[in-house]
Amino acid sequence: MAEEFVRKDGTGQLNKNSFKTTDNHPDYRGDAKIDGKNKELSAWVKTNVKGEKYLSLSIQEPYPKKEVKTQSIPVKAEQDMADDDLPF
Repeated sequence: MAEEFVRKDGTGQLNKNSFKTTDNHPDYRGDAKIDGKNKELSAWVKTNVKGEKYLSLSIQEPYPKKEVKTQSIPVKAEQDMADDDLPF
Protein backbone atom coordinates (compact mmCIF):
# COMPACT_ATOMS: atom_id res chain seq x y z
CA MET A 1 0.00 0.00 0.00
CA ALA A 2 1.37 3.44 -0.93
CA GLU A 3 2.11 5.89 1.84
CA GLU A 4 0.20 9.18 1.90
CA PHE A 5 2.34 12.17 0.96
CA VAL A 6 3.13 14.44 3.90
CA ARG A 7 4.44 17.91 3.06
CA LYS A 8 7.40 19.04 5.14
CA ASP A 9 7.16 22.33 7.00
CA GLY A 10 8.49 25.30 5.03
CA THR A 11 7.87 23.67 1.64
CA GLY A 12 5.27 24.11 -1.07
CA GLN A 13 4.40 23.45 -4.67
CA LEU A 14 2.93 25.45 -7.56
CA ASN A 15 1.29 23.96 -10.67
CA LYS A 16 -0.06 25.65 -13.80
CA ASN A 17 -3.72 26.59 -13.28
CA SER A 18 -5.61 24.64 -15.96
CA PHE A 19 -8.91 26.25 -14.86
CA LYS A 20 -7.83 29.86 -15.62
CA THR A 21 -10.49 31.61 -17.71
CA THR A 22 -9.85 35.31 -16.92
CA ASP A 23 -6.79 37.49 -16.25
CA ASN A 24 -7.83 37.75 -12.59
CA HIS A 25 -7.42 33.99 -12.09
CA PRO A 26 -3.92 32.96 -10.97
CA ASP A 27 -1.52 31.51 -13.54
CA TYR A 28 -0.32 28.99 -10.95
CA ARG A 29 -2.02 27.38 -7.92
CA GLY A 30 -0.61 25.21 -5.16
CA ASP A 31 -0.16 24.57 -1.50
CA ALA A 32 2.46 24.93 1.22
CA LYS A 33 2.99 24.15 4.88
CA ILE A 34 4.13 27.16 6.91
CA ASP A 35 4.69 26.92 10.67
CA GLY A 36 2.86 23.58 10.64
CA LYS A 37 -0.27 25.02 8.98
CA ASN A 38 -1.52 24.25 5.47
CA LYS A 39 -1.77 27.27 3.16
CA GLU A 40 -3.00 27.87 -0.39
CA LEU A 41 -0.65 29.51 -2.88
CA SER A 42 -1.61 31.53 -5.94
CA ALA A 43 0.80 33.13 -8.40
CA TRP A 44 0.42 35.51 -11.36
CA VAL A 45 3.09 36.09 -14.01
CA LYS A 46 3.53 39.87 -14.30
CA THR A 47 5.90 42.26 -16.07
CA ASN A 48 7.61 45.18 -14.34
CA VAL A 49 8.33 48.61 -15.88
CA LYS A 50 11.70 47.35 -17.18
CA GLY A 51 9.94 44.57 -19.11
CA GLU A 52 11.20 41.85 -16.78
CA LYS A 53 8.82 39.05 -15.81
CA TYR A 54 8.23 38.16 -12.16
CA LEU A 55 5.77 36.20 -10.01
CA SER A 56 3.26 37.97 -7.79
CA LEU A 57 2.23 35.66 -4.94
CA SER A 58 -0.73 35.26 -2.61
CA ILE A 59 -0.60 33.04 0.48
CA GLN A 60 -3.91 32.38 2.19
CA GLU A 61 -5.85 29.99 4.39
CA PRO A 62 -7.19 26.95 2.49
CA TYR A 63 -10.62 27.49 0.98
CA PRO A 64 -13.14 25.53 3.07
CA LYS A 65 -14.53 22.65 1.06
CA LYS A 66 -18.31 22.39 1.05
CA GLU A 67 -19.72 19.14 2.29
CA VAL A 68 -22.06 17.57 -0.20
CA LYS A 69 -25.21 16.54 1.55
CA THR A 70 -26.97 13.54 0.10
CA GLN A 71 -30.49 12.55 0.87
CA SER A 72 -31.54 8.93 1.05
CA ILE A 73 -34.69 8.03 -0.83
CA PRO A 74 -36.54 5.12 0.72
CA VAL A 75 -37.06 2.24 -1.69
CA LYS A 76 -39.79 -0.32 -1.18
CA ALA A 77 -38.72 -3.91 -0.87
CA GLU A 78 -39.46 -6.14 -3.90
CA GLN A 79 -42.27 -7.97 -2.16
CA ASP A 80 -43.98 -4.66 -1.25
CA MET A 81 -43.79 -3.52 -4.87
CA ALA A 82 -45.43 -6.74 -6.08
CA ASP A 83 -48.48 -5.93 -3.96
CA ASP A 84 -48.97 -2.48 -5.57
CA ASP A 85 -51.85 -2.01 -7.95
CA LEU A 86 -50.20 -0.69 -11.07
CA PRO A 87 -52.41 0.76 -13.82
CA PHE A 88 -50.39 -0.91 -16.58
